[in-house]
Amino acid sequence: MLVRPGAKRGSVIKNRKALLGVRRRFGDIEYMTDMHPICVNGICVGGITIARDITEIQSLQTKLTEYQTRYKNLLDRLKDENTAVYSLSDIVGEHPALRRAKDVAAKISATKLSVLIRGESGTGKELFAHAIHKESQRQSRPFVIVNCAAIPDSLLESELFGYNEGAFSGAKSGGRKGLIASANGGTVFLDEIGDMNVDLQAKMLRFLQTGEMQPSGREAPTQVDVRVIAATNANLEKKILEGKFREDLFYRLNASQIVVPSLRERKDDILILAEKFLEKSFSDHPLTPLTLSNKTKEILREFPWPGNVRELENTINFIGNITDSQVISSKCLP
Repeated sequence: MLVRPGAKRGSVIKNRKALLGVRRRFGDIEYMTDMHPICVNGICVGGITIARDITEIQSLQTKLTEYQTRYKNLLDRLKDENTAVYSLSDIVGEHPALRRAKDVAAKISATKLSVLIRGESGTGKELFAHAIHKESQRQSRPFVIVNCAAIPDSLLESELFGYNEGAFSGAKSGGRKGLIASANGGTVFLDEIGDMNVDLQAKMLRFLQTGEMQPSGREAPTQVDVRVIAATNANLEKKILEGKFREDLFYRLNASQIVVPSLRERKDDILILAEKFLEKSFSDHPLTPLTLSNKTKEILREFPWPGNVRELENTINFIGNITDSQVISSKCLP
């Protein structure tokens, strides 16, 4: 009688004890076997093996493991995207107005107050929002950024508050959680809040007052714990007079205000920032360390910088990339 190598049924018959859950493989087929002795009148006369094909189960298990890995990676990416990366030490400058703004931010970060950050485009308002969250007790929780000017009015409400399945034509299956709910326990940063339409401003005011949000298509509101930091480069007082911004929302946010000065107001910081951007952007430059000529420094310092810090950084990146000398002359300026 031929016996397959590794066969265990003989021991099952000999010991009169069942053996369960033995995994076997035959070619590409994987199966599970249960072996039982067959006893008659106390005499073991044979044995029986029951086999179950588990190839498909194993394939599904492998796919499940892959999906779990992908899901974890997506969660890690989402966590990275919803994380504040800048602290107050990343906001560079010595001008008294900037130092005052940083002092206020440091004190506000320890509170639960909503914050309104005001300043021209490119001054670094988002950096302040990052820093306030990062230095708060919510630092381990999500930091969600919403650019109110970049999302159409028709979509912004559903992006912020979410919706239930079937709430409106085109609503995706399963609904949408909403960015505010995604920031639960953390902070939502509403950039360019001055561009938010008045109807949505009313819902935002209610959320700030009650902590409740109501996704479209849902009857009962949902309670969430989210701190709101808003920013704008708009003249909100003028918008209030024009009926384009709610006065009550303005006062709700403006009770805790940070004003970020323009770059032309802090000329002494221009060269400090320029040197920082050179160091940051060209650490691997073949001509490092790059430096600015005295004429270049003079021009940079006297330029009005309508685009503020953002424009300065872009300019430094440009002139650093086109220079053929270790000392960047004024001829490289755009």
